[in-house]
Amino acid sequence: MHTLRFLTAFLFLIPLLSFSQNEDVVGKWKGEWSNHQGFYFKFLLEMEDDGFGEIKGAFTWKLIKSPRANEQSKLGLTAVEYFTATYDKTTRKLVIKGSRKDDPHSIIGLDIYHLTLSENGEVLEGITANHGTWKGVFYGIRSLPKKDKLEDKQQLQGRKIITTKEVTVRQPEVILQFWDDRKEDGDIISLNLNGEWILRKYIVKKTKGEIVLDLIEGDNYLILHAENLGELPPNTAAISVIENGVETATLILNSDMGKSEGIKIVKE
Repeated sequence: MHTLRFLTAFLFLIPLLSFSQNEDVVGKWKGEWSNHQGFYFKFLLEMEDDGFGEIKGAFTWKLIKSPRANEQSKLGLTAVEYFTATYDKTTRKLVIKGSRKDDPHSIIGLDIYHLTLSENGEVLEGITANHGTWKGVFYGIRSLPKKDKLEDKQQLQGRKIITTKEVTVRQPEVILQFWDDRKEDGDIISLNLNGEWILRKYIVKKTKGEIVLDLIEGDNYLILHAENLGELPPNTAAISVIENGVETATLILNSDMGKSEGIKIVKE
């Protein structure tokens, strides 16, 4: 009788133990994937624990850039990749393996993802097999259930917002590039667009980072939020707004622990 009770209790605990193992990564994420050939995708990712130690989920991929002439008509199309995954809580390593896809426009392949969860639990990044080259670059941030509201465009997380610079564009999607145009001094930034975090705790380097901005009609507010001051305060980053492959503007933004500089991007 005691053995039976122990076995019953153990079986009951298995799902709880597996969820505890995987709770750091389950949920919704969003981000981008690119490779050395010039492909660029944005994604939405949702993962859940099946209760027995295995993670299942799906990517929704959107093709943003392709180097192939015959795929220019496919830009903006989407596909779904289903997968299983395993997570090691000790090393914060997540391995995702694509298992099947819903891809009527033939824009994706099944991939293998070797990712690491950041210490604060907000960023997933790493490399992917990319047909055996291991040159796919993956960056994702946790998709939060609510926005960090811009308090009348004046404050974000208690810091004063300064927006003296303005850029006008016509397309609903533009590319934002960001980099350190001076000495790399360990500046860490987050970017907020219209109250939503689109980049978290990114170390600014000489090498340009890149992200696609989804704009609304009218005024859009992009805020540079300083996560530290680096070795040479204030926290500084150069940014470029690129529309249809043409650089619309290049600006320098400076932020510190009391104020955040941003730009207003007007979508006509």
